[in-house]
Amino acid sequence: MLLVDKSYSTYVVVEVELITDNISHVKQQTEVFSSAEYSEEMVDYLCRNNQQIDSDRLVDLFKYQRPQVLVLLNEHGVSERWGRVCVDENIHLGAFEVFSAASRESIYFYSGYIPNEIKEININGRKSRMMNNLVVNSPNLIDCDDESKIRVIDNGTLITLKKQGEILFPITSCSIYNMPANSEFTLSKGSNAEFLELIWE
Repeated sequence: MLLVDKSYSTYVVVEVELITDNISHVKQQTEVFSSAEYSEEMVDYLCRNNQQIDSDRLVDLFKYQRPQVLVLLNEHGVSERWGRVCVDENIHLGAFEVFSAASRESIYFYSGYIPNEIKEININGRKSRMMNNLVVNSPNLIDCDDESKIRVIDNGTLITLKKQGEILFPITSCSIYNMPANSEFTLSKGSNAEFLELIWE
């Protein structure tokens, strides 16, 4: 199972296991999931099954972010030996149990890893060495319109940029033209803000 944050800031590969399963085998699987390269073919498959997916942002997410891996077990209070599957900081444990109430209704209980909620967006980058455009480190965090354009606040003025992969091309006049090559910047957006803001370092 694959979970993708609605902000396209992270994704979680969920591996469901029984506590009686072979831990060494599970450890090998988690290492594969954590280090795998997730292709555009996989994005195409996911989009065919869920038309709400933004394929461009998911491609960027797979390209620029490593996945989180959640090993979902069927029982709480597992022994410490299950901790051996967490070979790096991207691999986590969780447990999901189902109980029956007196009314015969099902009661669900989960404990373990929960991804952090992204309240503020901060995207770092630099001005291109050769051209008047921006190169960003996390293009998956940028939400474009249908024409791959975004609107950004630049020194109090709303400007338009066109996104192509990790490159942002200015369409309207802006401060980018006045900055030296390799100048570093942050595109920042608070939880209540409508637009990203371009802030030069």
